[in-house]
Amino acid sequence: MSELHNFFISEDNIKDGSGKIKGSDLHHLKDVLRMKRGDKLFAITTSGKFEATITDITETYAEIRLIQLIEPRVEPKHHINLLQAIPKGKKFDLIIEKATELGVSKIYPLFTSRVDIVINPSKESNKLERWRRKAFEASKQCRRLKIPDINEPIQFDEIFDITDKLKNATKIIFWELEEENSLTTLLSNAYLSSEIFLLVGPEGGFSIKEVEEAIKHNFIKCSLGKWILRTETAGPFAVGLVSYILWEKER
Repeated sequence: MSELHNFFISEDNIKDGSGKIKGSDLHHLKDVLRMKRGDKLFAITTSGKFEATITDITETYAEIRLIQLIEPRVEPKHHINLLQAIPKGKKFDLIIEKATELGVSKIYPLFTSRVDIVINPSKESNKLERWRRKAFEASKQCRRLKIPDINEPIQFDEIFDITDKLKNATKIIFWELEEENSLTTLLSNAYLSSEIFLLVGPEGGFSIKEVEEAIKHNFIKCSLGKWILRTETAGPFAVGLVSYILWEKER
């Protein structure tokens, strides 16, 4: 069944064992993949992944029949939250795509003192929509059962409004000047919170003031190795390392 295509179906579009595919997914199914009645696909719902068959195709929707549950949705024990400084251009698209493939649960786009971009309010909603679409597409490609949440951009100080509410969260700030703490050391503790926050800086890194402020709010400094990574590399790399270490611990 590996050749079957994935389609996310919202609960609003499922009733009595049937579902409807609409919008851009309908265009992809009908005009790009040229699928037809009787073809099979994977329908991903809040319950999990189903094998499904197309029963009808109209101008506004494709109707499918859910046949059998292939893979129940099991929520991960740990949620990886990436607090990522926003780089210039469309590099954030790549960060979202790769972090999604590597197991991120939620991404917070972040403005820091060294984020050198101009905010254009008229384009912000379009940018956020594009980012969420990137997460959606990456989830389909790597067959994830849950699409990561992409938060609206926040200021550096707003991080702590989120993380301070979670008293036992594991909070890590990656800093190029840290030489002692590594991820394997930090994540090898017997107790590890279900909520893990990874704070990644911009091109040029965090200011000393920002690092000190994060430490005051119980973030732990951590190194990503001896190389200085680009911000669009550091975020997904950190998510991938944490995902793998947690996978090893849970096996």
